[in-house]
Amino acid sequence: MALVGVTYISNKENYPVHEKIFIIFFMAASICYMLSTCVLSYMNKSSTPTYLEKLSYRTKFSLCVIIALTSVGMMYFFYKHRVYCEELAFSWFALCEYVICFANMAFHATIIWDLPDQEIVICPPLSHSSPNYQGMIKKNE
Repeated sequence: MALVGVTYISNKENYPVHEKIFIIFFMAASICYMLSTCVLSYMNKSSTPTYLEKLSYRTKFSLCVIIALTSVGMMYFFYKHRVYCEELAFSWFALCEYVICFANMAFHATIIWDLPDQEIVICPPLSHSSPNYQGMIKKNE
């Protein structure tokens, strides 16, 4: 929701709101979520983790480190842009933003390793009177 807010409320339209949505609702919330996910994954490791569990944890941890380092870079370039108005500082800031967004998406994409036996099916809802719904109930019984 924070990314939607940042997308639709540009910094030219309403800078204070754009800034707060990005910092508080996106950056702080996503970093807290990622760190807590990594900590909980580490604490709940079985004695013999599978290949996918190891891959998921290592990838999540690496992406957390990338996001943390890029966040520091983003703050640095933002400072350079706002205080010294340095050439290309905002471009570097924007690059850091994009790296954070892609790393965030990659972090969430690791769910395919966490739930390898699950499928997500997108289809219209079935009504209770639908013949397909009745057939599904008979198959599951």
